[in-house]
Amino acid sequence: MHNGHHYQERITGSGCVLGAIAASFLAVENKADSIVNAVSLYNIAAEKAAASAGGPGTFAVQLIDEIYNFNEDDYTAKRVNY
Repeated sequence: MHNGHHYQERITGSGCVLGAIAASFLAVENKADSIVNAVSLYNIAAEKAAASAGGPGTFAVQLIDEIYNFNEDDYTAKRVNY
C-alpha cells in the first residue's frame, strides 16, 4: 500500500486503531476489498493529520479528528493502490 505517514509507526495504538477500523469494515461486508478500503481510510486520514501536526504527539490527536471527519470525497481522491 502506497500512502500513509511515518508518524503512524511512532505513536502507541496505531495498529489497534487500524484493527478496529478494519473490523468495522468487515462487519459490513466480509470481503478482501473491505480491508483495502479500511487501510485507505486510515492512511488518508494519517496523511491529512500529519499535514497539520507538529510532531507525533499532535499527530495522534489530529489522526482521531481526521478519522472522525473523514468523508467520501477524501476516500475517492486518494484510495490505496495495491
